[in-house]
Amino acid sequence: MFYEFQFDAVESVDWEKVLAQIEASGGPQATETAVAEQELAARKAAAKRRTRFRVAVGVALVVLLLAVRHVMTGGTIPFVREAQHFTADPATVPRLGDPNTVIDGATTGATGRVFRAAPEPGSR
Repeated sequence: MFYEFQFDAVESVDWEKVLAQIEASGGPQATETAVAEQELAARKAAAKRRTRFRVAVGVALVVLLLAVRHVMTGGTIPFVREAQHFTADPATVPRLGDPNTVIDGATTGATGRVFRAAPEPGSR
């Protein structure tokens, strides 16, 4: 009888290592053990790849959501500070033509300024 063995390339099995273990042990049970160990190692490697991929997708999703929040909130940095919303008391806002400082030249030397919306008519 004549037997011919062909070992096709398999991603997770190193055939040279398997054949070396068979020759060293000399039995079919050792072959099954070596193949089982190779399959177990291949499954563990595949599980690690899947886990890394899932973590990468999760991190990318979180970054994307933070970027969307950044744009939607007007460019604030999340969890660092909240946007400040200022309001002015209408009673304290000077009207056009009113001086914005207290004129007390005798004690402070300050002179008042006047708010103008446009140049006076005919001043050109």
